[in-house]
Amino acid sequence: MSDKGSERLQTVDSAVQQVMQVLEMVTNDPGRWNTLTMAGSQYSLTHAERDGIVWGKDPRADTEQPARARQSTMRFRLQVQSHMANPFGTMHGGCIASVIDLLSSFVLSLYSPGEQGSSWFLTGVSQSLTVHYLAPTQIGTWIEVDAQALSVSRNVALVQTDVYELTSRDGERVRKTATSTHTKVDVQTVKSKL
Repeated sequence: MSDKGSERLQTVDSAVQQVMQVLEMVTNDPGRWNTLTMAGSQYSLTHAERDGIVWGKDPRADTEQPARARQSTMRFRLQVQSHMANPFGTMHGGCIASVIDLLSSFVLSLYSPGEQGSSWFLTGVSQSLTVHYLAPTQIGTWIEVDAQALSVSRNVALVQTDVYELTSRDGERVRKTATSTHTKVDVQTVKSKL
């Protein structure tokens, strides 16, 4: 591996491929909370962007490897399932927090060189997660989880996540139902200090 100061970030396409592989693994392993939470939700990654380079729309998405990133976003869509409900028939707050915790972490893949042991390769561990619930979400509703990295250093990251109710799977946003800040710590870079 190269000197830490000269590592280049993986391409947007490589980061998306990594996210899809991890999502497939964590949501298809029987007994994992991720699998149980996301079951039947038909989740999909719909948008990934780093510094204006958009996955699937920009030819630089499979070639550009910057030394740093300033802005990154990932968006996911999923359908709220009956097992995600609270006694009132809307999406349970704990379930929303779990979905945000899982999906918002993936935006940090855009800040990783993409090699085992490199920074943000495992998207870190949660230090804090604050969720503000703004409106109830009915079972069967499609939602969009929009995660934006606000600040990413070598050891700590802050991610802002907004959850929107949609008119349909491919529809427009109707209203914001939750907003969150999520602080992550990169375990690859701090484990030597433990």
